[in-house]
Amino acid sequence: MVDYYQAPPPQYQAPPQYQSPPQYQMPYGAPTKLPGAAMLKVVGVILIVFSALSLAASLVSLYYARNWVTMFLEDPLIAALAPEISSMTMASTILAIAIAAVMLVCSIFGVKYCNVKGKAQLLFILSIVMIALQVAGFVFNNVVIASMYAAFYGSLSIPYSSSASNYIIYIVSLLLSALFLIGAIQNKKA
Repeated sequence: MVDYYQAPPPQYQAPPQYQSPPQYQMPYGAPTKLPGAAMLKVVGVILIVFSALSLAASLVSLYYARNWVTMFLEDPLIAALAPEISSMTMASTILAIAIAAVMLVCSIFGVKYCNVKGKAQLLFILSIVMIALQVAGFVFNNVVIASMYAAFYGSLSIPYSSSASNYIIYIVSLLLSALFLIGAIQNKKA
């Protein structure tokens, strides 16, 4: 006998609705920004640019500082003081290279570790080192300029080569370093 009975058709099932994937949950909550992170990052980037330019200019200056005195050897006073002038110029240039290199390294660390709580003490120490080197460079360069002026002209009056632009550069770099220090202190307190 032939069975013409067929099973009923399966129930109609609607296609599943699209579901968005679940949002990623941070295992320990969202990372918190340290209070000085923005200041360290902004000032750090500015210092990277300025210190890289300063380092490049100082390296070029080092090349010319070796030959600076030989350009003026026709003057008997300069010829007599050539070794002293050359050594002071070289020392000033080497100090400028060291300051620019330290500032470059410190500012790179500031940008890299601006939001890392464990590196706040390091950034604080680096900012103090930056400020100390800048003050030492300012004092040394003004003493060098004054002594060179005194050697040439026999007077310790204000040297003619200490222009306002030199002081403005020192003030701006100290201001940026002080802002870097403030950001490091804010991170340290957090």
